[in-house]
Amino acid sequence: MNTFYHYHKLMPAFLYTVIVLCVALFGLSVFYLFRIPPNDLYKIIGFLFILFVFLAHLFSIPFYFISSKRIKFLDVKHIYRRSFRWGVLASLLVVGLLGLKAFDLINPINLGLFAIFLLALFIKFKGKR
Repeated sequence: MNTFYHYHKLMPAFLYTVIVLCVALFGLSVFYLFRIPPNDLYKIIGFLFILFVFLAHLFSIPFYFISSKRIKFLDVKHIYRRSFRWGVLASLLVVGLLGLKAFDLINPINLGLFAIFLLALFIKFKGKR
């Protein structure tokens, strides 16, 4: 059996759009990283925003496949929306730590507040059905 045909039947059509968006955002973030100097506040925030959107979509794809194996009775777009929440949380963790590092704000108080914020989001995402 042709493996492309087999995987094509397992993946919904909208997931190809998400993958193309991830590739485009990856290219944009690499361009931003290597071609634009981070000498301005807006350039740093712009890069972190592009990285946040890229990582949120990138992390949502594995969460989608994990969720689709466990949950079989829901619509695939609904499963992707649920997995996108977890992708946003993971992306916020990475980009938040990078943002704290970029602006020299890493200290125990800020890390504790950031951990409490992530914990609150985790509880909100976990409780929402």
